[in-house]
Amino acid sequence: GAELYKMVKEYSNSPGAAGTKNTTTYFKLTNDIYLNDVWAKDLENPTIEVWNTKFNSWHTVANYNSGFCGDLDGDGFTVYGLYSNTTYAGLVPVLLDGGSIHNINLKNSFVRGTEAAGGLVGFVKGHWTMSPVSITYCTFDNVVVTSTKKYVGGVAGGYADTKITLNNCYVVNSKLSSTNENKELVSGFIGTGWGNIVHNISNCFTDD
Repeated sequence: GAELYKMVKEYSNSPGAAGTKNTTTYFKLTNDIYLNDVWAKDLENPTIEVWNTKFNSWHTVANYNSGFCGDLDGDGFTVYGLYSNTTYAGLVPVLLDGGSIHNINLKNSFVRGTEAAGGLVGFVKGHWTMSPVSITYCTFDNVVVTSTKKYVGGVAGGYADTKITLNNCYVVNSKLSSTNENKELVSGFIGTGWGNIVHNISNCFTDD
């Protein structure tokens, strides 16, 4: 998990000249990754008080203008035991223009955002004139995703000013919720979108 953490941390930066230099950066998993040893009972009614004492929390970024814009290829491997408790919560907290994530599985994880939360990506932030974002061939099994705001999704919490493609993603045996009064904005795949947006969602499934 150390190399994946390093990738998320060091290649998350601001858009523009600093961010676009990483759109050609390619990362590929070569094994399953166990971030925490999480059991089914740990996800029955998870609380941050318990998880903060038992598990290691994941990386965050300062705001949604700082994020990952490279290519992350899971090569069919699985990440187990993610615990993300932060502003923009997810395996990749923020995904920027040109970013691509594919062929990765997430299992037995707890994702809690104070602003946005998604199993794979907390928030997708674009600048409209730049390259589209894609999330494809990803699965989520036994993942709890919750937020104190309205941005909640099984795959990505929310998105703004971007063109996004989401296909062949599956969310099963998972719980999605928000403590915000706008609970109808919780989505099995991707949460609230605003600004100039275009989304293409196909061949996705959720049992929620």
